[in-house]
Amino acid sequence: MIAEPTAFRALLQRRATLVGLSIGHFKKNMRQLYVLVAVLFFIVRAGFGQSYQQFRLNAGVQAATADKQAILAVWDRYLGSGFRHQSQYWAPAELKRYPQADLLLSEGYVHPNVFQYTTQKLLLSIEPLDSTHYQCRTLFYWQNPADTLRQITTFCILNTQFERAGPQWLLVNHLTSYTRAWPARTVGRLVYRFPPGYRFNQEQARQADDFLTNLFRDFAIPPFPVTYYIATDCAEVHRMKGFDYVVGMGGDTVCGFYDEVNHLVYAGGLSEGYLHELVHVINPYFPKAHPLLLTGYSALRGGHFGQPLVYHKKRTLEYLATHAVDLENPLTFTTLDEKTNPQYVVGGIICEAALRAGGLPKLKKLFTYGTSDEDFYTALRQEFGLNREDIPAFIAQSLRAQ
Repeated sequence: MIAEPTAFRALLQRRATLVGLSIGHFKKNMRQLYVLVAVLFFIVRAGFGQSYQQFRLNAGVQAATADKQAILAVWDRYLGSGFRHQSQYWAPAELKRYPQADLLLSEGYVHPNVFQYTTQKLLLSIEPLDSTHYQCRTLFYWQNPADTLRQITTFCILNTQFERAGPQWLLVNHLTSYTRAWPARTVGRLVYRFPPGYRFNQEQARQADDFLTNLFRDFAIPPFPVTYYIATDCAEVHRMKGFDYVVGMGGDTVCGFYDEVNHLVYAGGLSEGYLHELVHVINPYFPKAHPLLLTGYSALRGGHFGQPLVYHKKRTLEYLATHAVDLENPLTFTTLDEKTNPQYVVGGIICEAALRAGGLPKLKKLFTYGTSDEDFYTALRQEFGLNREDIPAFIAQSLRAQ
């Protein structure tokens, strides 16, 4: 960091070189050197010396105005609030629009959410968007104190927006401003939002609404509306939430997430029919289901990465023919390639077996054993008579079944 003596001396030397001088030349005029040191010390202090409870200010961040000071104070208090009492921090329109105003608490990509990880935070910038809105950009990162190079691992760079409400500054979701000009189209219980100029596929939307209606019926869930955001690709899904970067970003062009609290679908690259994410509407109704089983059922009924489960079963079978995998512990089978996640396949074939053996009642029973890994293996033993040593043959047989 710049405040370290060695780095500070290096900065002085670089500064001197830029103007064609050396430190030796500065000794001829100590007054100039003192002025330079004072100016640099002020920059260092302004950037790193001023500290809030939850974040530090990056070098060069100017927070001298009353508005900026008030906004940073709100951001600091909110980060330390435990995210309770949201009515104290969020704009009234956001509180009215969503059951949980802060969409980042349940957006579906980072589990449980971006704030639950112990990270250091550095405020990179604060800037006005217009006369009533500001945006803060914050770096969330880790740094190993034992690392002599002091390298950091970036978790995310997050844009957070604030809106003037009388004498106060209150939080608003980045999604709100990002999609403000997006058209909306309602098809049954699906409320689609999409970029201007997008050619909306009415028939595919109708099929998606029929699919959602059938889910509600099959699981006896009282129907509710779902807002469905169509993004051009996965990167735009992250950007609309407020991320300039979040760990893992850039790996996929197609992705989707479901916000179980606010009933939002984010679909990147799969237009109106990302059925996999719609299946997740059942998740809150099965709080004791192991996550692998819920994930598997979404792949079985709604596909995975835009392909049906049978496609991924074939790819998994081919992979296992040439790779040694401990299938007695299928929860550890987490990697295949960028096209297929084997966890979706394993969960999918277990749900498929349950439906074949006893229909929806048996599937629902499977969803009641608990969320721990031990609960998962208990479910296999109780519902299918499978001990650990029986699981590899069960998986192989299920992968071959069409």
